[in-house]
Amino acid sequence: MNILICLKQVPDTELQIIPNEAENDIKRDNIKYVVNPYDEYAIEEALKIKEAMKDVSVTAIAVGPERSKEALRTALAMGCDDAILIVHSDDIIEPLHVSKILSAFAKTKEYSLILCGKQAIDDDSASVGPALAGLMGWAQATNVIKLEIAKDGKWARCSRQIESGTAIIECTLPAVITAQKGLNEPRYVSLPGIMKAKKKEIPLIAVDTLSVGDLSPAFTILHFSRPPERKSEHRIFAGSIQQVVEQTISVLKEEVKVL
Repeated sequence: MNILICLKQVPDTELQIIPNEAENDIKRDNIKYVVNPYDEYAIEEALKIKEAMKDVSVTAIAVGPERSKEALRTALAMGCDDAILIVHSDDIIEPLHVSKILSAFAKTKEYSLILCGKQAIDDDSASVGPALAGLMGWAQATNVIKLEIAKDGKWARCSRQIESGTAIIECTLPAVITAQKGLNEPRYVSLPGIMKAKKKEIPLIAVDTLSVGDLSPAFTILHFSRPPERKSEHRIFAGSIQQVVEQTISVLKEEVKVL
């Protein structure tokens, strides 16, 4: 079984994100990038499948600038067999374009399973996985919190997180599955893994060498802005229990406006 893991390199979640002067992107000078956290669940699940089954190969792939190789080296250090970067010079790539590029590449290979994070934490589109499944003509399952692969590698049973609980579905392979938090606990990267990953060659593929089709812009980002500042805390200590209750209700009604 050959498994493809689709990764995205995103700004570190601990950074304070600031819009650029044109307010059409973020300031990207000297910021730290990491593997999209949801993609780490996809990596871990692929590695668990590899450990549980015979003849499984795991390849990580990313679409983005050359600095995205850092994210791919993290995947290699975790235990992926190979990594590939499809070079795209733009920092912001439309999700549908990413799906088209990944589909054009995947169709040239023989994969039984494509795993993605349920969404990227920078744009929150949650659309690359489903669009990729549509372009491939494959089955799909999203927001998966438990995955079982049949021993014959022909089908998968997926537990999906939904608003009212959990839905359990079965789908035939090949399929695209997107990982949700709770699917597993991603392993830590070991020092030997890091050293091994540094020696691995990561092939670079130009977008124009793939049969991608139309990549005309479908939308334009007009404005980036920071969220509004949170209001100060309200601490109520003085008075009797009755007075504290009355003050709390007053704050919730008149200032917080939740009652």
